[in-house]
Formats: sequence, C-alpha cells, structure tokens
Amino acid sequence: MGLYVCANMQTYVCVQIHVGDDLVSDVSGARAMGMRTVWYNGKKKPLPDEYAGMVDAVITDIRQLDALVQLWS
Repeated sequence: MGLYVCANMQTYVCVQIHVGDDLVSDVSGARAMGMRTVWYNGKKKPLPDEYAGMVDAVITDIRQLDALVQLWS
C-alpha cells in the first residue's frame, strides 16, 4: 500500500509525503527519493531500530495523516 500526498500552500511549496505499511519497499524507497516518510502501522508493531532514522512519523490510523499534513505544510 502506498499513498502520496502533495499539500500545496499559498507559497507554491509542495510537501511530498509517502505513507506505506511496508518498511522495506515503501519507506526505504521513498526516503531514497527525498520524501518525508510515514509508516502506517495498523498492527501496532514495534519500529525496528534500523528504521528509526528513516521514518519521519508513525501512524496507526489513516485519519492521523491530516494532522501531519497540516504540521508539515
């Protein structure tokens, strides 16, 4: 699963956020492309130490995404 959000602001700045539920294929790839990364952790698993620096945020409910977009916009 992957979800891309582009929040356009009045200053014409775009924040790219990649939300994914797979740390290897979603988060690592998006981070390599310079995107902010959000791990959708619906199963509430512990974040492995090796991914702690790669994930900008962790959400357990997709409704939490709106607050992150507002914060990062």
